[in-house]
Amino acid sequence: MRTLLRLALEREKGTPREVERPRDRDTIRRERARGAAAAAAAAAAVTATATTAAVTAAESSFEWLEEKEVEEEEEEEEEEGEGRRMRMRMRMSIRMRERE
Repeated sequence: MRTLLRLALEREKGTPREVERPRDRDTIRRERARGAAAAAAAAAAVTATATTAAVTAAESSFEWLEEKEVEEEEEEEEEEGEGRRMRMRMRMSIRMRERE
């Protein structure tokens, strides 16, 4: 009697066996294929992100090198300009002494 009552209660509530639908081979294959496709899409996204990051880093490095070269050229021009000014001052002071 208890067993029949228990079975009746389980049928009303629905046991996991009753709720879960039976899966055939095709359903399992489709689920696996969906999972594999999702994994491939995720891997492609990661690869694309890594590639983009590498390209961005390379571009940044190249830009940094260009900026560094420009800075060095400007410093050299500045130093050359200072050297010219110093030579002109020396010439002027020599001329001033000669005049005295």
